[in-house]
Amino acid sequence: MRHLTAIAAVALMAGSVSACAGLGSINPFKGEKKDPLPGERHEVMPGSALTVSGGRASVGGRSAMNEWSQPGGNAANDPGNVGLSGGVSASAWEVRALGGLGRRDVRTSSPPLIYGGNVYVYDPSGTVTALSAGGGKLWTTSVGPAKEGRAPGGGIAASGNRIFAATGFGQMIALDAASGNKLWSVDLDAPARSAPTAADGKVFVVSGTSVVHAFNQADGKEAWNQPGIGEVAGVLSSASPAVAGGSVVVPYPSGEVIAFEAASGKMKWTDTVIRPTRTMAVSGITDVAASPVIDNGVVYASGVAGRTVAIRLSDGSRVWEQAVGSSATPVVSGNSVFLVDLQGFMVALDRSSGKIIYRSELPGKHTKRFNTIWTGPTLAGGTLWAVSNDGQLVGVEPSTGSISSTRTLSKPAFMKPVAAAGELLVLQSDGTLAAFR
Repeated sequence: MRHLTAIAAVALMAGSVSACAGLGSINPFKGEKKDPLPGERHEVMPGSALTVSGGRASVGGRSAMNEWSQPGGNAANDPGNVGLSGGVSASAWEVRALGGLGRRDVRTSSPPLIYGGNVYVYDPSGTVTALSAGGGKLWTTSVGPAKEGRAPGGGIAASGNRIFAATGFGQMIALDAASGNKLWSVDLDAPARSAPTAADGKVFVVSGTSVVHAFNQADGKEAWNQPGIGEVAGVLSSASPAVAGGSVVVPYPSGEVIAFEAASGKMKWTDTVIRPTRTMAVSGITDVAASPVIDNGVVYASGVAGRTVAIRLSDGSRVWEQAVGSSATPVVSGNSVFLVDLQGFMVALDRSSGKIIYRSELPGKHTKRFNTIWTGPTLAGGTLWAVSNDGQLVGVEPSTGSISSTRTLSKPAFMKPVAAAGELLVLQSDGTLAAFR
């Protein structure tokens, strides 16, 4: 998107330069400086200026979370404040978890899982790898067709001693978590858009044609499916369904957020994160790139169109909306909703009103050739953690938004960290998985 914007700007400048000589002679504004016309000035794009209300954000107590079993931590995408063993002051271990990746290769959009004392990773080539707690390889199973290269989308979730892999090759596969043996396999209507969510005896996945499928975990039989509205343009994302209270909340590329009854697939309500006023080029894409979060009966959803909303899970009524968008799943804890917005700011929103408590810019480079892009946050050890495409890992103080620590990674990172069993895991661009404690 940045490249498209740059190309458009270059084309515009080129046209302007060639026309300057001819237009200069008929320019009605050339010559004597005039006083501005009297009258009041108003914004032509309401909502483009954000209001920061101030105050201090708070987070809940730290939980001894031993497993990160779903793409969003748990089925509700709501891990809260995960406990860590000390601060992120030392590297516990580092291992090459994915196959060789070049600059042009498809990167995984599926976060690693921490489950049953092991770590599981999904490679877009169609392989699932199990690692020990220290990074040693336990098994690798291919879940993709031979000699098909790498396919975007897909990912893994864990439940009931099984690893469920939805692939970019259009399949849903159940593996035994201990051995990697295939237990069942079914075809999807299209490649999986993102990682599935496994809960309530089912595994839920959204396909590239915007159909949500619910399969029985036991035998792979399809329980139900429901179509959404497709979208031609979208972003590669890790947006996965959220499940809680007998409901599954599904993010769609169209910008829709739809709640279904998890057991039957009956639609409960629908909402959207599309912003009526577009102030950025990326806002022309309506994608819900971030997974929705269900916390205490409220759904929090954000998208790249530049809007975050809070919706009551029970009836779909809107609690609030804010003109801030994100491509990564928000964190809900204490009195706040935390996210990294599309301009690279760490933002804290009041969870009851949606007002902006603070909006703190993260460090980075911004030149004609390179822009630092941040992904996060993950709340662990009482600190908000984010990673960047120039190889930084920063810790942010949740109450104020100030930077509390900075580490340099060995490679860039494009996926927010995961945390469980006292460790913070970062999957880097070359396929290296680094653990900190």
